[in-house]
Amino acid sequence: MIDYVKAYFKDKNVVESNLLRKDCLHKVVAVHNFQKKDEYEHPIRAKIGNMLVNISKKHGYVENSLHKYFNALTGEEVMNYDDFCFCDLLSSLEALESELNYPLKDMSLTNLEFGFNIDLDYDPTTFLNHNLLMYNLKTPCIDPKNRKITYNLTYSVEKKYQGSEVIIYNDDLTLPMKKNTQRLKRKLTA
Repeated sequence: MIDYVKAYFKDKNVVESNLLRKDCLHKVVAVHNFQKKDEYEHPIRAKIGNMLVNISKKHGYVENSLHKYFNALTGEEVMNYDDFCFCDLLSSLEALESELNYPLKDMSLTNLEFGFNIDLDYDPTTFLNHNLLMYNLKTPCIDPKNRKITYNLTYSVEKKYQGSEVIIYNDDLTLPMKKNTQRLKRKLTA
């Protein structure tokens, strides 16, 4: 699964003009400047499926889950706990490029979260509590709302690896319809 991406446009003006066209089908939120004809105030925000597009005076970016975006495109429930194949990723990227009317090669990827679910024969919390050695002996984080225990294996061996995290948690606590599912996630930030 590709949980989250954030990519900046090298030329935000192209995307901005595409979104503000009269024939644009996406819901665009912007404040119209009535003193200057046909001008809009920043920020300009749009939603393409579940993907969020934000344009400010200086830059613009698109962000959210490509997995959920793909499921929305195919008419499935908008979630990210089902199978997400490489060809599904390619389809979602092609669709997003088409919807934005902007080449993905002209974007800078700054955030990427990807991971996978591991189905176990037993409660994943048992594995987490008894079989996981924490980096730097850090204690797990516990979410008081749902008692979700998150083991964050953040490490930075060298400066170039800063902004990299490995997270392991029991996904049963967030997805009650799944049983004995452990999620392993990697977060990369530029």
